[in-house]
Amino acid sequence: MRPTRKHALVLLLLLLPLPSFSRGGGEDTTRSVPRSAITIQTVPDSGQVYIDDVRVGATPVSVDTLQPGVHRLLIVHPDPANWLTGNIHDSLEVTAGQSRAYRFVFPSKFSIESVPSGADVWRGNDLLGVTPLVLPEDSLPAGSTLLLRREGFRQTAASPDTARRGSLMVTLPREWTAGEPDDSPFATSSVLKRSPVRLYLSGAATVIAGTLAAYLKIKADDRQDTYLLTGSPALIAERNRLDTGAAISLAVTQVSFSLIAYFLLNE
Repeated sequence: MRPTRKHALVLLLLLLPLPSFSRGGGEDTTRSVPRSAITIQTVPDSGQVYIDDVRVGATPVSVDTLQPGVHRLLIVHPDPANWLTGNIHDSLEVTAGQSRAYRFVFPSKFSIESVPSGADVWRGNDLLGVTPLVLPEDSLPAGSTLLLRREGFRQTAASPDTARRGSLMVTLPREWTAGEPDDSPFATSSVLKRSPVRLYLSGAATVIAGTLAAYLKIKADDRQDTYLLTGSPALIAERNRLDTGAAISLAVTQVSFSLIAYFLLNE
C-alpha cells in the first residue's frame, strides 16, 4: 500500500510530545506559601493595635494573617485621654515565612506642678527647670528624688514614682523663720498672735478646696475614660459638670491662698 497524506498526518501526531496536565485541570497548587507571623509588645501593655486601619487586638498580640509587603502600624496608648502620652506610628515589612517580634515603648511626658508655682526643680546638682514643668519621662529614672525650691518656702522633696498618670503636684510649705523682727510678715509674734483665726480659716479653705478640685478632676477623667469605651453621651454631660466643679474649686483654692498671702504681708 502506498503511503498517503492521511498516513503522514497520523504519523506526525504520534511523534509529537503529549502535554502534561496536573490533577484538577489547571496550575499545580499543591505547593503552600510559607506563612508569616509577627508578635507585637508594648511598654506599657494593653495598647490597641491597628494594622492598615484594621484592629487586630491589644498588646501583647500575635498576627499570622498578613500578606507579604509593607503595612501601616498604629498603636493607641491604653490611656488615650491623658495628654502626657502619645501613640505609636510605624510601618512593618513582612516577608513570606517570616517570624518576628516587635517591642515598642510609648512616648510619654512627665508634668511637675507646685503650689505656688515658680519653684526651681533640682535633681541632684542639675537644675531641670521651673514649675510648671514638662519633661520627657525617660529623663527621670525610677527612684529619682526631686527637690523643689522657692524663696520664702521650705525646700520640699518629691518622687516621680508617686505621680498619677504622669502628673506630680507638690505643695510647698511657707517658711517661718524664728527670731525675725516683730514687724516682719513672717514673725510668729506678729502674725500668729494677732490674726490666728483668719489665717487658720484661709488655710483650711485652701486645703479643702484644693482637695475637692483634685477629687472632681479625677472623677471627670474617669468619666472620660468610660465614655471612650462605651460612647454614652450621658457621660460627656457628667464629665463637663465635674470639670466645672473642679475649676470652681481650683479658683477657690487660689483665692484662699491669696488671702493667706495678703494677711501675712499686711500684719
